[in-house]
Amino acid sequence: MRPFPLPDASRPPGPAVVGVIAVALVLGAMALALPLGRERPPVALIGDSITWGATGTFREVLGDRWTLTIDGKIGYRVGQQLPAAAQAGRLPQRQVVINLGTNDVTNSDDDISSIVDTLRGLLDALDGVRCIHLVTVNERIEGHGPEAGPRARAFNQALRDVAAQDPRIDVIEWSDAVAAWEAANPGRTLTSDSIHPNDDGNSLLASLYRDALERCGS
Repeated sequence: MRPFPLPDASRPPGPAVVGVIAVALVLGAMALALPLGRERPPVALIGDSITWGATGTFREVLGDRWTLTIDGKIGYRVGQQLPAAAQAGRLPQRQVVINLGTNDVTNSDDDISSIVDTLRGLLDALDGVRCIHLVTVNERIEGHGPEAGPRARAFNQALRDVAAQDPRIDVIEWSDAVAAWEAANPGRTLTSDSIHPNDDGNSLLASLYRDALERCGS
C-alpha cells in the first residue's frame, strides 16, 4: 500500500486554504463577541433633567457592564414618568434606577404624601424587576423658597420608608453624597444651580449608580 503523502511544509498554503482560515478567524471572533454583548444585563434609568444631563456620563461609566435604556425628561414630575415605568415593566429589565421628585419638591404644592402615593403607582408598574434603586433629591436647594429644603428632606425620608417595605428597593443617597463631598472640598460644588450636577457631580452620580447596580448583581 502506498503511504498517504504528507503535506510539503515548504510550500505555502493555497488561496483556498487561506480563505478558509480567514473565515474561521472571523467567525471565531464573532462567536466570542456576541455572547459578551448578550450577557450585559438590561438596566433602565428613569428621571428628569438630572438624568437627561448625565446621559453621556452614564453611558461612559455604566455602558461597559449593563445595556442601558435612559429616559430623562426635562421638568418632569413623578407622575409624568409613569409611561416610562410601564414600558420598563414590560421589558426584561433586571434593574431600574428612578431619579425623580426634584420638580415635585420645587415646582409644585402637592403634599409629599400625595407625591409618594404617585411614586408607589410607578413602582407597581415594575412588579417583575429584580432591583429598584430610588435616588434622593438634593436637600441643599437654593432659589426655590424656604420650603424647598424641608420638602426635600420629607420626600427623601419617604423614599427610605418605601424602600424599607420592599426588599427589592434600595436608596441611592445622592443628597448625603453631595453634602459630604462639598464639605470635603470647600469652595467647590457638585451642581450648577444646587439641583443640576456639573461634570464632577455627574461623575459622582454615575459612580453611585454603579455601586448600587453592582450590589444587586447581574
